[in-house]
Amino acid sequence: DQNKADLRHVYVQVKLSVIAPADIESVVPKISRYANTQNRINEADFFSSHPFHLEMEKMSRRLPAPQKAGAFSASKWFYERARGQYKDKLAYGTVATRNRFQTEFPKDQVITKTELAKTELSFDCEPHVVSQGEQKCFLEFAERVGADWETRPNTFNEAYFREAVARTIIFRWTDLMIARAEWYKNDRGYKAQTVAYTIAWLVNFLKHSADVQIDLQQVWRSQEVGEALRQALSQIAQQVALKIRAAPPEMKNIGEYCKRQICWAAVSKLDISLNIDWSHATIDRNEAQQRRKESLTSKKLENEVEFDVLLVNLTSAVPEIRRFAEARQLLSPKSAAGLAKIAAGQLVSSGPEKNALKHLFGRMREAGFEFPKADQEGE
Repeated sequence: DQNKADLRHVYVQVKLSVIAPADIESVVPKISRYANTQNRINEADFFSSHPFHLEMEKMSRRLPAPQKAGAFSASKWFYERARGQYKDKLAYGTVATRNRFQTEFPKDQVITKTELAKTELSFDCEPHVVSQGEQKCFLEFAERVGADWETRPNTFNEAYFREAVARTIIFRWTDLMIARAEWYKNDRGYKAQTVAYTIAWLVNFLKHSADVQIDLQQVWRSQEVGEALRQALSQIAQQVALKIRAAPPEMKNIGEYCKRQICWAAVSKLDISLNIDWSHATIDRNEAQQRRKESLTSKKLENEVEFDVLLVNLTSAVPEIRRFAEARQLLSPKSAAGLAKIAAGQLVSSGPEKNALKHLFGRMREAGFEFPKADQEGE
């Protein structure tokens, strides 16, 4: 065809990166990140596939929130693991389908990764990190979550999700309260910093003055900030705003001052008198620790049930699993015995065999094997 160009002598430059399966999760995001330095791409976008975010997404799609006072139906909080997920859900389907989705996941109950990072670090008493900006804040959060996931992944369970939502409710209420306050309207500026420092001050105060913490489960149950917390946050915010504006003479830029540890050191020492009845707003730290232990136990049981369901659904896949594992010399005597039981339709009840299969499946995933969809819960 005369309209087609001759491409026989055309060469296209290709960069091929060969990555070991075990390094894919850590290396591939960095390749994308450093190969796109000419375009503005959010750092948070490179971490959306981390197991933490996948777990948060899964829980958000499954767990209904308690019905709010005056609401006609219960709803859920939508964790947006990847940017634009919520809008994508509203772009397809019939009008009735989109309306049902919005009823189940209201727009004001969407939590993004970067918002979660700001909220969590504020409650971790790191307001100076939050003040460094959305991307730096998220990178710090990602590092912490990554380290915690490696050593204690079961802490990110349903209780954690509910409490993360509760912290988000408090964070958003504080932001709105400050925006509407007369003292702020008369001297605008540094709202984001004031929100982070206000929450950090309260958390730090409760910990060191009364050895208690905010009862986040109570906030989750009511889906709102209680009166005691409202009073406290309102009183704290104005004094925190004044304190961060009283930067040392050598720190002329208040925004930069808020990014420093010395700012948090100064704010944390603020002596604020709070005449608050904390009885219905806080919980003893020992009781909170006991709740976390119970949640860990529940999460371990949940993982065991999910693994048992996976084993039941693997009967037809055993030959493929065995071939893949044998080709890579991953099979052990115990995992081989476990696979034989699955193939025969028998339950794998032996602890050593089950643990051997867990180890085998983990190694196979690292090597790129994809298990049946029953292994993963969709949205």
